[in-house]
Amino acid sequence: MTIRAFAPGRVNLIGDHIDYLGGDVLPMALALGTRVSITPAATFEFISADYPEVWRGDHWPAPSGQWYDYLVGCLQIWPGPALTACRIYVAGDLPRGSGLSSSASLEVAVLTALNHALSGGLSATEIAVLGQRVEREWIGLNCGIMDQYASAHGRAGHALRINCGVPAHTDVALNLGDTEIWVVNSKAPRGLPGSLYNQRVAETAEIARCLGVTGALAHCPDDRIGELAPALQPRLRHVVSEQARVGEFVAAAASGDVATMGALMNASHDSLRDDYQVSGPDLDALQVALLECQGVLGARMTGGGFGGCVVALVAADAVTAMQAGVAQDYAEATGRVPDFIAGVPSAGAHIL
Repeated sequence: MTIRAFAPGRVNLIGDHIDYLGGDVLPMALALGTRVSITPAATFEFISADYPEVWRGDHWPAPSGQWYDYLVGCLQIWPGPALTACRIYVAGDLPRGSGLSSSASLEVAVLTALNHALSGGLSATEIAVLGQRVEREWIGLNCGIMDQYASAHGRAGHALRINCGVPAHTDVALNLGDTEIWVVNSKAPRGLPGSLYNQRVAETAEIARCLGVTGALAHCPDDRIGELAPALQPRLRHVVSEQARVGEFVAAAASGDVATMGALMNASHDSLRDDYQVSGPDLDALQVALLECQGVLGARMTGGGFGGCVVALVAADAVTAMQAGVAQDYAEATGRVPDFIAGVPSAGAHIL
């Protein structure tokens, strides 16, 4: 019997680089994601529709930078009954290295399929926590829980306000009026495990140590910023201000105040670029190109940064012109041609 599962990617509307600090974030699951099938076989076999490398054997390989590192990590972390020999086939439509959580999507899809195939009885939250452990303990990325949680819990038509310190969430209806959410892929290469991401995690740990903060740093009062060494003050300024923006964005979404939502997105990008320094030339050029288009209310880098995507709030009647203008301006600035993905809030992981 073959078990098939799907888990979506995500885009974070606001609240970046505060999930690993116990903050509240506001992602939504996308329609794009990863499909996994598990079929009994004579030996273990891992195959991907998107990568040529195939692994076969009876003993798990050590992490080697291959796509199946994530799959092996799931099997290593899995706490339930042992999986017998099988063929695991993976396919998906998330663009690689785009910052839309393709790795979390793979982890959650594999763990969802395992949970069903082996009657593991795990909740969606438990699956998300296991996926985060794969990243931290097997891949080496000190990420928060947001990506896996959004993939596991997504709800159609809604964003999720996730309290990453628990974790727990509330569904947030997006009252967008005559606007739409669009995700624009910069095509700039990313490499989070070897990037400055882990350095930012280390810097915020140092901030917490200096201030004696033992709880969620994201909820630290802003009057403590001045207690830090000058080099660390911008980091905490981003964390505190970004946490405040999440609450303001949720309130604006509830009332359909799209102008405020757009302004908060712009302020978030400025903070991520200047105070947290996790943007980059391509993301900045793409954000500028978007804001120069009539009908774009706001735009910000989304996810870990250092490449990846920008998420934008765009008037529905301006989408076609926006795509043409951004494609031209961004290509002239960087030599890259962006991709445009409709941001449709979608359901979370499920068995097919």
